[in-house]
Amino acid sequence: MRRTVAVSVSSELLDAAKVDGAGPLTTMWRVVLPLARSILAAVSVLSVVTARKDFLWPLLVLPDPARQPLSVFLRRMAQDTPPNSLVAGLVRVSLP
Repeated sequence: MRRTVAVSVSSELLDAAKVDGAGPLTTMWRVVLPLARSILAAVSVLSVVTARKDFLWPLLVLPDPARQPLSVFLRRMAQDTPPNSLVAGLVRVSLP
């Protein structure tokens, strides 16, 4: 049995796209992504809520600036920092 790209996409749809001459990228763009739109929307909303929570919680709980994480520090210092330094700090924060 062949594996499908996603759980909700049947192998018949993928085979039909292949018969119509669609390559893998076209199949992904025109068949799989429209079917997975609601899943992508839910994951996007949850990601935004989690990112906001990770920023807002330390801002509320840790009043001492020395104990706040870098994301909160960068937001606080954004007004006085040149843009190139701010972008370098954002890149540094985004690294694991």
